[in-house]
Amino acid sequence: MAFSNDRTFGVEIELYNVSHERLVREMNAAGFSCSDEGYTHQTMDGWKVVTDSSIRGTGGASGREVKGCELVSPVLKGEDGLKTLAAVFALLNRLRARVNQTCGFHVHVGADGLDLEGFKKLAQVYVKYEGAIDRMVKSADRRAEGNVFCRTLRTDDIATVLGRLENCQTIEEVASVVNPGQSRYRKLNVTAFWRHRTVEFRQKEGTMDAVDAINWVRFCVAMVNGAVTRLPGFTHRCWSMKVTATGADKWEKLFCRYIHDRRASTHFRAAIAGGVGG
Repeated sequence: MAFSNDRTFGVEIELYNVSHERLVREMNAAGFSCSDEGYTHQTMDGWKVVTDSSIRGTGGASGREVKGCELVSPVLKGEDGLKTLAAVFALLNRLRARVNQTCGFHVHVGADGLDLEGFKKLAQVYVKYEGAIDRMVKSADRRAEGNVFCRTLRTDDIATVLGRLENCQTIEEVASVVNPGQSRYRKLNVTAFWRHRTVEFRQKEGTMDAVDAINWVRFCVAMVNGAVTRLPGFTHRCWSMKVTATGADKWEKLFCRYIHDRRASTHFRAAIAGGVGG
């Protein structure tokens, strides 16, 4: 299936080794409207650089510890959005931006058309196949319960969590299961819906690999599109079927049944087959 030209997305690229001032200057020089916004969650018309005290690395000739930052995109869409993202990663690599275990790559996907049943299905599929999705990330601390900023959705055994989600009567109840205490620090952040009208995918480690990042975006968009569509005539009908614990963590089934993006599936199948995800 071709990448959606209708579903919006945005990214947060956590990095270090490039100062805020230089990053803003070089982004604007390259034709990407960009500003230094300090600390804010406000959606902007252009790119913004914001502070993040959790990102730290060593940089410069002295090798001293330096604070990092987040480069946050405006709302992007379709293949043009992916091309923009590729160009920004090319610039970051020219600037020798770096990532380490303190960095993440967060993707927001527009939730237009995502109703209660869609939120339930999206959360259930992520819970059921969380172990398979763990294999798609390169950093071991982004798997299972290894990172406090993207904790597991499996707060109980899989069948129990799936049952709780099935019984939800409101989107707020779905959020209470997926993001207990309204904490956004889970692999899937449903609470972003009320602030940004998006669903946030927080599991991916920081990266300067444009191909890997873009295919992760494609994967996230495909998940939301499947949860929104759920039509009997859809190419794969699994999204409209009851989600059970049977076959959990089998990444072949995840791709065949739910991820209707050939490029993303090919990329991550190859990565898993090559042992990238452990």
